[in-house]
Parts: sequence; structure tokens; C-alpha cells
Amino acid sequence: MVAAALVVSLVLLGAEVGAALGVRAALDRRAFVSDLRLDAALETFRPVDRSGLASPADPAGFGPDRSPRTDPAACAPLTVLTSTPPLDGRSWTGINGRPAQPVTLLVVRFADADAARAELDRKRVAMLRCTRVAVTFPPYDRPPTAYEVTGRHWLSSAAGSVVRWSLVDGDRRFDFYVQRYANTLTWTYADDVSTPPVREQVARSLVVRLRDLEHQ
Repeated sequence: MVAAALVVSLVLLGAEVGAALGVRAALDRRAFVSDLRLDAALETFRPVDRSGLASPADPAGFGPDRSPRTDPAACAPLTVLTSTPPLDGRSWTGINGRPAQPVTLLVVRFADADAARAELDRKRVAMLRCTRVAVTFPPYDRPPTAYEVTGRHWLSSAAGSVVRWSLVDGDRRFDFYVQRYANTLTWTYADDVSTPPVREQVARSLVVRLRDLEHQ
């Protein structure tokens, strides 16, 4: 009797998980961001009362021959936008905040939400496990720079659609923010030329605009 009840419980649990995954897949398909929708969002979203400049980002620029080399390799998701080839990408530059501060966004589109989700999870795992990294920048003709991984936002980054971390080299600190929406990842980072809240507001504003366009 106990064994039979256990089998029934496992079957019901499997059915519930399958149903939940089916609902998630349907929502992912509905929220899928096309290239036209991404372009429209970048042209029309307004984090403040000033528009920015959007331009295409060549996917080849995210390839391993143009990306920083990271040691240990398992920590590479913290230093590159994506470790898997995206469909395409866009960059956006503008200003936000009072006083005005420069902000740059990089957005990449994947074939589906699962690919974007997997890429964000790689960053999440690296953020949780890595404490120091050595980064060699293209064209790889100088010694690597050692960074301490800090600024882990454990509660907000352990789950959900956002991962935050910082890389610190002496007096220089680079704060990173990556947000997933559907099949896209939006990435912004900088040192002290702008503050993290100002940059994050811009990234969140873009996601809000993408959601708005989903229903139009």
C-alpha cells in the first residue's frame, strides 16, 4: 500500500511539473522578442526625458577570439556577455540620472527563452562560486589583470531574472547588471562614470517597454 501510494504521488508530481513546464513554454513563446520588436523598444523607451542612440552589435564581436580570456575558465560568464552564439545584438548609449550620467546597454537575442535562461544561469553559478579572476583582454598581448569578485547580491541574484556582481582591481571597481526578459539578455556595466542605480533604471525601463510592446 505504501509503495503504491508513493508511485501515485510521484506520478502526480510528474504531471504537475510537466504542466508547469508547459505553461512556462507557452508564456515564453508569447513573450518572444523579434528583431523588429527589440528595435522598436530601443527607439521608443524613455528612462528619462532624453532619447539615446541604438545601433546593431555584430554577433561576431561576442566570439571567443574577440572576448576576454578568463582564468579560471569556469568564471568566464562574469567577463563576457554571452558564451553561446546569439541571433543578434544591439547597443544603446544615452544619459540618465540627475546630474546626467552616461549609460551603455548591450542587448542580445537568443533563439528562445531557454537559451537566454541557461546563459543567465551560467552567470548566476559563476557569481556564486568565483572569488577571484584573472582576465586577459584582446589582443592578448599584455599580462592578465587580477580582479576580486565582490558585490554579490545573494538574495536577488540567486534566483529570478537578474544577476549582479562587481569586479575590483585596486581602486577600480566595475559593477555589472544582467537582466533576462524572454529570449533576451540586457547587460550594463561601468566604473565610476555612472552609478549602478542609474544604469539599472535604464535596463529595467527597456524591459518594461518590451513588455508593453508585447501587448500592442
